[in-house]
Amino acid sequence: MHKYITAIFILCMLAISTATYAAELPDGVISGQVFNMTTDGSSVTGDNITLLAIIDGAQEEMQTTTVDAEGNFRFENLPTEYQYVLVVNHTEVDYYLQIIFGEGETEKSIDIQVYDATTDNQAVSIRLAHAIIYVEEEFFTVSQVFWLVNDGDRTYIGTDGVLVFTLPEDAITFEAPKALMADYQLLDRSRVTYLVPFPPGERQLYFSYTLPKPDSAVPYLRKLPAIQWYSPPPVRFSTISPKLRRYGETPPSPEDAIRPTANLGSKASVTRAALP
Repeated sequence: MHKYITAIFILCMLAISTATYAAELPDGVISGQVFNMTTDGSSVTGDNITLLAIIDGAQEEMQTTTVDAEGNFRFENLPTEYQYVLVVNHTEVDYYLQIIFGEGETEKSIDIQVYDATTDNQAVSIRLAHAIIYVEEEFFTVSQVFWLVNDGDRTYIGTDGVLVFTLPEDAITFEAPKALMADYQLLDRSRVTYLVPFPPGERQLYFSYTLPKPDSAVPYLRKLPAIQWYSPPPVRFSTISPKLRRYGETPPSPEDAIRPTANLGSKASVTRAALP
């Protein structure tokens, strides 16, 4: 009798444990559909999708799957307290989308847009360019800001990097915002490439370099860089420094983000003939 009661007790505990475990199982679901926005573009069927979770500030791969014939995908049994990043690889280009479950939310339905890749730059143009010059005792610090636009329906991937910039030959250093420095690569002493694929839309790029200070600033205005495959129309450059300040406005620090619409200080008109 004692053994019988003990057996029943154990079975009850196992049932309770199983029920508790089932209740604690993650029940989040992320599903959706992938769309290729390129006209007459390639199929997304079979594209790889990786789901990353942000755990304690680090990315951890949770699940992987492929897109079905209808462009659909689905991830199940996900803890809803994590933040997630979906990574879709289409024509060797990764597309990222961050996902956060709201309070009490257990399902997310996501549509993801991808594009075919191209090395043709005809749809890429510079909407606005600024060169901001800081005058120091022995050198210039030149900060370049480019506002670029991809008006096409394909992701531009370039050939020797995505975008290649030509620097003056006597440029001493090259710097970009710390979080973005890994996106640039020096090809040689006078060329730097931006490595991140450029999908349709807009993008702002910022970097800086130093030049030895000459007797006259005019030759250096003529050597401000342009993208190697682009011949821009006349561009207005701003020159700003504590010694060249006008209108009583304080110039930004070289580390500060600069909006391409900033319009401070004195201006010099530089035609396409003045660019490399």
